Amino acid sequence: MKSILLTILLSTSLLLIVPAVQAQDSGFGIGASIGSPDGISYKIWTSESSALAGATSFTLSESASSFYTHLDYLKHTISENLDWEIGYLSFYYGGGARFIWREGGP
Repeated sequence: MKSILLTILLSTSLLLIVPAVQAQDSGFGIGASIGSPDGISYKIWTSESSALAGATSFTLSESASSFYTHLDYLKHTISENLDWEIGYLSFYYGGGARFIWREGGP
Protein backbone atom coordinates (compact mmCIF):
# COMPACT_ATOMS: atom_id res chain seq x y z
CA MET A 1 0.00 0.00 0.00
CA LYS A 2 2.84 2.36 0.85
CA SER A 3 4.52 1.84 -2.53
CA ILE A 4 1.25 2.47 -4.39
CA LEU A 5 0.75 5.77 -2.58
CA LEU A 6 4.37 6.77 -3.25
CA THR A 7 3.95 5.94 -6.95
CA ILE A 8 0.76 8.01 -7.17
CA LEU A 9 2.41 10.93 -5.37
CA LEU A 10 5.49 10.83 -7.62
CA SER A 11 3.39 10.53 -10.79
CA THR A 12 1.20 13.46 -9.79
CA SER A 13 4.25 15.56 -8.92
CA LEU A 14 5.83 14.86 -12.31
CA LEU A 15 2.62 15.81 -14.13
CA LEU A 16 2.46 19.13 -12.28
CA ILE A 17 6.15 19.95 -12.80
CA VAL A 18 6.32 19.12 -16.51
CA PRO A 19 3.80 21.28 -18.41
CA ALA A 20 4.22 19.56 -21.78
CA VAL A 21 5.58 16.14 -22.62
CA GLN A 22 6.63 15.24 -26.14
CA ALA A 23 8.05 12.09 -27.62
CA GLN A 24 11.67 12.30 -28.61
CA ASP A 25 12.83 10.97 -31.96
CA SER A 26 16.54 11.85 -31.83
CA GLY A 27 19.39 12.36 -29.37
CA PHE A 28 19.42 11.21 -25.75
CA GLY A 29 16.61 11.25 -23.19
CA ILE A 30 16.46 10.41 -19.50
CA GLY A 31 13.47 10.01 -17.21
CA ALA A 32 11.89 8.16 -14.33
CA SER A 33 10.81 4.54 -14.36
CA ILE A 34 7.77 4.21 -12.10
CA GLY A 35 6.41 0.84 -11.12
CA SER A 36 8.57 -2.23 -10.97
CA PRO A 37 11.42 -1.33 -11.01
CA ASP A 38 11.45 2.24 -9.74
CA GLY A 39 14.53 3.97 -11.08
CA ILE A 40 15.99 5.82 -14.03
CA SER A 41 15.05 5.16 -17.64
CA TYR A 42 17.00 6.30 -20.67
CA LYS A 43 16.95 6.14 -24.46
CA ILE A 44 19.54 7.02 -27.05
CA TRP A 45 18.79 7.07 -30.75
CA THR A 46 21.37 5.30 -32.90
CA SER A 47 19.75 6.21 -36.24
CA GLU A 48 16.48 7.67 -37.55
CA SER A 49 14.71 4.35 -37.01
CA SER A 50 16.55 2.56 -34.17
CA ALA A 51 17.42 3.21 -30.55
CA LEU A 52 18.83 1.71 -27.37
CA ALA A 53 16.50 1.97 -24.38
CA GLY A 54 16.93 0.79 -20.82
CA ALA A 55 16.35 1.26 -17.12
CA THR A 56 18.44 0.97 -13.97
CA SER A 57 17.27 0.57 -10.38
CA PHE A 58 18.77 -0.34 -7.03
CA THR A 59 17.72 -0.64 -3.40
CA LEU A 60 19.86 -0.66 -0.28
CA SER A 61 18.53 -1.52 3.16
CA GLU A 62 19.72 -3.27 6.31
CA SER A 63 17.97 -6.50 5.39
CA ALA A 64 18.25 -6.62 1.59
CA SER A 65 19.97 -5.13 -1.45
CA SER A 66 19.18 -5.36 -5.14
CA PHE A 67 20.32 -4.07 -8.51
CA TYR A 68 18.32 -4.22 -11.74
CA THR A 69 19.21 -3.10 -15.25
CA HIS A 70 17.98 -3.85 -18.74
CA LEU A 71 18.95 -2.68 -22.21
CA ASP A 72 16.85 -3.14 -25.34
CA TYR A 73 17.55 -2.53 -29.01
CA LEU A 74 14.40 -1.10 -30.60
CA LYS A 75 13.58 -0.80 -34.28
CA HIS A 76 10.91 1.84 -34.98
CA THR A 77 8.55 1.74 -37.95
CA ILE A 78 5.70 4.11 -38.77
CA SER A 79 2.53 2.82 -40.42
CA GLU A 80 2.10 4.62 -43.73
CA ASN A 81 -1.34 3.06 -44.33
CA LEU A 82 -3.23 5.08 -41.73
CA ASP A 83 -4.50 8.52 -42.67
CA TRP A 84 -5.06 10.16 -39.27
CA GLU A 85 -5.18 13.90 -38.77
CA ILE A 86 -4.04 13.64 -35.14
CA GLY A 87 -0.84 11.69 -35.70
CA TYR A 88 0.54 8.33 -36.75
CA LEU A 89 0.89 4.79 -35.45
CA SER A 90 4.36 3.50 -34.61
CA PHE A 91 5.50 -0.08 -34.14
CA TYR A 92 8.51 -1.04 -32.03
CA TYR A 93 10.26 -4.39 -32.06
CA GLY A 94 13.64 -5.74 -31.06
CA GLY A 95 15.40 -7.62 -28.33
CA GLY A 96 17.34 -7.03 -25.18
CA ALA A 97 18.91 -8.33 -22.01
CA ARG A 98 18.12 -8.00 -18.31
CA PHE A 99 20.32 -8.42 -15.23
CA ILE A 100 18.97 -8.75 -11.66
CA TRP A 101 21.10 -9.13 -8.52
CA ARG A 102 19.58 -9.68 -5.08
CA GLU A 103 21.12 -10.23 -1.67
CA GLY A 104 19.16 -10.96 1.51
CA GLY A 105 15.47 -10.32 2.02
CA PRO A 106 12.56 -12.60 1.05
